[in-house]
Amino acid sequence: MIWDVLSAHRHLTGHLSKSGVESPRIAAEILLSHVLDMDRIGIYSRYDEPVSREKLDEVNALSRRLVAGEPLQLVVGNTQFMSYVFEVERGALIPRPETEVLVEKTVAHLEAAGMNRAPLLCDIGAGAGVIAISLLKLLPGARAVATDPSAIAAALTQRNAERLGVADRIQIFQAPYFGAAGSPAQGPFDAVISNPPYIRTGDIAGLDPVVRDYDPHTALDGGPDGFAVIREIIRLAPEHLAPGGMLGLEVGMGQAGETAEIMRAADFSDITVHKDLADIERCVFGRLPAR
Repeated sequence: MIWDVLSAHRHLTGHLSKSGVESPRIAAEILLSHVLDMDRIGIYSRYDEPVSREKLDEVNALSRRLVAGEPLQLVVGNTQFMSYVFEVERGALIPRPETEVLVEKTVAHLEAAGMNRAPLLCDIGAGAGVIAISLLKLLPGARAVATDPSAIAAALTQRNAERLGVADRIQIFQAPYFGAAGSPAQGPFDAVISNPPYIRTGDIAGLDPVVRDYDPHTALDGGPDGFAVIREIIRLAPEHLAPGGMLGLEVGMGQAGETAEIMRAADFSDITVHKDLADIERCVFGRLPAR
């Protein structure tokens, strides 16, 4: 039998559906477009093109990984975030759509403060670099520092910065928080942004296996109460922010109120909380006094 693109998509969608894969039609589109090197609309606009046996074998091999529980992003090696395509790999946190709210609100806060022309930004716990790099794409005059204690994450952020054309405006350090004394990661910054680990240690074992088994626990584990890293970032940030500088944090469900209180105790003001598309309070922003 000679398979064309559309028949391969229909067959793969049915197989993924029977195997319990979430959103099987979309997953089939992503797998096929990845293997056939076409965009997803090509599945339908080029529906009658033949698919070689070699390509079908490659699709089948990837689908087996997906059915076995591996995240789709790792199966194809990339994900879309803020309309940009980022490379991902095991050992660095897979970007989630809710983090786009953190990026969008960072831009909005910088614009409202008149700080959007040439801000110096710091992304703590960069992972794949999606926050810092997206901000650099959206703010052409910005520069950024990104830190992550993981060598895998730091190298991944570097590759993503290069592929998205912002490598000349970002410095990447394999280091926790603000890095070593005297490094450019010390600031002072106009804004510090982070999606820190915020899951309680005791809750990690009960997470969805797609998260628990494939994301690095160092990027998930926020300590016994989920606030260990949040507290430390808030404690350290005032030393590394310029007067009037901004701190923006992504937080877990039910953590926004306490995060806001910790910020107030650290002399942050103008504190605002933003919800994600699921109506969950997801991001908390605060600003230091201008002095």
